[in-house]
Amino acid sequence: METQKRITWQDAARGLAILSVAFGHIIENSPYRGFTVPAHHVLYSFHMALFFILSGLLFKVKDGESYIKFIGKRAKSILLPYLLASILLTIWYTVHDYWFPFSDSWQTWRILLMNRGTAWQYYWFLPAMFTAQLLFWPLVKFIKKDWALGVICTVLAALGVVIGKLDVYYLLPLHIDVAMFSLFFLFVGYFFKKHAESFERLLKSFVALIAAAVIFIAANVFSILVLKADSSHYYNLDIGNPVVLFFTALTGSFLFIRFSRIPCFGKSRAILYFGKNSIYFFVFHYFVLWLIGYPLGNLLLTEASPWYLAIPVILLQFIVSLGLTGAIMNLYALAKKGVLKLFRKK
Repeated sequence: METQKRITWQDAARGLAILSVAFGHIIENSPYRGFTVPAHHVLYSFHMALFFILSGLLFKVKDGESYIKFIGKRAKSILLPYLLASILLTIWYTVHDYWFPFSDSWQTWRILLMNRGTAWQYYWFLPAMFTAQLLFWPLVKFIKKDWALGVICTVLAALGVVIGKLDVYYLLPLHIDVAMFSLFFLFVGYFFKKHAESFERLLKSFVALIAAAVIFIAANVFSILVLKADSSHYYNLDIGNPVVLFFTALTGSFLFIRFSRIPCFGKSRAILYFGKNSIYFFVFHYFVLWLIGYPLGNLLLTEASPWYLAIPVILLQFIVSLGLTGAIMNLYALAKKGVLKLFRKK
């Protein structure tokens, strides 16, 4: 029962996290620039780190499983959706923008290496997660002391930030600099998985909840008002102050995980569905935003729109985008099931 409960709240947390990604993209591209600017800053201060923390909570080096088999399983679950996204995005660019991404040999080579900053930067998260897990596996396999694993992951994360600031990202395959930075958050999730009872007590602690909320709010206020920092973007490691980001990422993730255990979220079929299929939501939601979500906002809002008009319009964009993305995901699942049946019959 405990295992099932744990899996359920993790799906709910992933569901809430992927919904926050969609909402962040909507307000990022909204013509209205009032409350959306600080709201975007707050969301981007933690929501991508949350995915890596959740991945760490699920990470396991299985007895008898070779590194090659692990790579194969991760390639199937992460890179196949990335391939689907790449095909769809190629079609979109060609039809909508009259530009074929593989028209240049250097660009083609970078796409094949899955560099960041290519035509596929919208889907940076998938190769970054794949590479981060590939880097994390041998560390977990051979480093048994928590403190040593934590130190190494922290050092590699800092090194990833340094490398990311250098003008050599076009030489780095598989978003390796972003993956290195993300190792710290993978470790955090993995550490709490190993110490599940302590993590449970922490999640249930009212003092921890208040402390996390205070630190999260204070760090974001400091970042916005004192540092005058822009929103953090993980895809190119434009993250402002890394120390402040670590505070917001850890406390924001803690609060989101805590909220995911509230029954109205943790038992919501829609949230659980989006959580279990978060990668495919990530793949399809961009196209819904481009076709419906963004045009709806551009039609009904301007920079001078009052906040009491902006709020319902942004919520309308969000609800319509979620509904259509969910419908496309269902259609894709049905089509995939039909294709698999055909192959089995043959």
